[in-house]
Amino acid sequence: MAAVLAFGPGAHLTGPAAAYLRGAIRYEPRVIDVVATAGRRRQVRGVRVRSAATPLPDIECGRLDAIPVVSVARMLVDLADTYAVTRLAAVMHELAFLELLDLDAFERCLHRLRRRKGPTHRRCRQALMLHTSGSAGTQSAFERRGLDRLLECGAPMAEITPRFQFGRKVRRPDLLYRSRGLAVEFDGGTGHDRNRARNDDRVKEEQFASIGIDTLRVREKTFEPDIQRVLHRLGIRR
Repeated sequence: MAAVLAFGPGAHLTGPAAAYLRGAIRYEPRVIDVVATAGRRRQVRGVRVRSAATPLPDIECGRLDAIPVVSVARMLVDLADTYAVTRLAAVMHELAFLELLDLDAFERCLHRLRRRKGPTHRRCRQALMLHTSGSAGTQSAFERRGLDRLLECGAPMAEITPRFQFGRKVRRPDLLYRSRGLAVEFDGGTGHDRNRARNDDRVKEEQFASIGIDTLRVREKTFEPDIQRVLHRLGIRR
């Protein structure tokens, strides 16, 4: 409340602070984001102000615990300025669980803010694809890091852990670029260095190869070179 009051009438809480207030993220942010009209820009320690050329429309304004706060839809768009795709999708997943997510309102807000510069709109669209596919929140931290890196480098959205049946065995690649015949596996930690894991990985690769899918592996020790190999295979030059 103090952060919002510091910027006068029309200021609203947004970003991670608004997500925390709604229970969509677990950890209290160190910096509080406030959106205010451009004429009220000032420096306040611990507060990051987002300038708006005009007052927020009523549809993007609300109150929670008496604190002026932007709508859920506007909050998500503002989060996309700094959040990676998988992190944004995880927030959407939690909002849906809390029955606070209105995808139609989100689409309308994206349209109203269509002139915003930077990667915001791309991240919103990709996060929405993850959420609607049901894959938000199902990956390991290393897989999320890898997917975010690929997306930031211009890779298209992949299928997340699709299901393949080989006899009685179900196989799920971490990422699948079906049109390119490419599966990407993220080998975090040291578990894949064990003989049993290596043998299972080899069998999995052979099974994918039998249906025309090549496998590339991304390891922690060689993360960036491996990511570049995936991008090269996808025809993306960096």
